[in-house]
Amino acid sequence: QLQAAVVARPEKPQAGKLTWHVVAQRPLRLLIPPGESVGQLRDLMQRLNWVRYSRHTTTGRLAAQIVHRYVPDKRSIVELDTISAVAGMVSAGHGFSVAHVLDDTLPARYPMQCLPLGRNVPTFDIALVHRKGDEDDRAIDVLLQAVRRTLR
Repeated sequence: QLQAAVVARPEKPQAGKLTWHVVAQRPLRLLIPPGESVGQLRDLMQRLNWVRYSRHTTTGRLAAQIVHRYVPDKRSIVELDTISAVAGMVSAGHGFSVAHVLDDTLPARYPMQCLPLGRNVPTFDIALVHRKGDEDDRAIDVLLQAVRRTLR
């Protein structure tokens, strides 16, 4: 039975049965193939195919907002459910993506450029979530402290 999870906190977290502990904030990043020149962001997004991260996720929806801010009519060539799959497609030269990168080893495993999107890019909250009834559970508290240290 799952007691806790570390997730991107939804924009409107479900109230009631769950307790949310925000442990970090992260910006979305621009992922582009190795050797690709950046230039102007709008030109890059128009020139390359879009490898979309799932619209069913908080970070996937934020990423789509960013892409459509620069290129309103942009359509993706594929929509994938994992960041590793997105990174693989970008690394192979199939296009760009806007996504979260929580694992610092991702660009080493999938050679690509992982670039900041600028100062006004939306951030997302990373949260540890558990059932309300588990607030006094020592194991949850230890996990929460470990996650905070790790994501610092």
